[in-house]
Amino acid sequence: MVAGCVIITNWQELSTLKTLVASQREIEKDLAEKETLFYQLKKNIQNNRLRKGIAQRAILVRYGEPVLSKKTKGRKIAQEVFLG
Repeated sequence: MVAGCVIITNWQELSTLKTLVASQREIEKDLAEKETLFYQLKKNIQNNRLRKGIAQRAILVRYGEPVLSKKTKGRKIAQEVFLG
């Protein structure tokens, strides 16, 4: 059996790398959740499961904040368009 101590000279770099890996995992988790909600929304739109005139707040509560949206003009009231 071999045992001993190791001197780590680049501990700051290793610590930074560990933090970066944790951050990347968090980003991947968040992206997976957003993709799931996006595809649920897209499916419900395609299958006409959303009633006409549903409040924007109801959409946000159920499917989360949009990653991308576009304001449309040319109407009395600005309207956001689903970009999917």
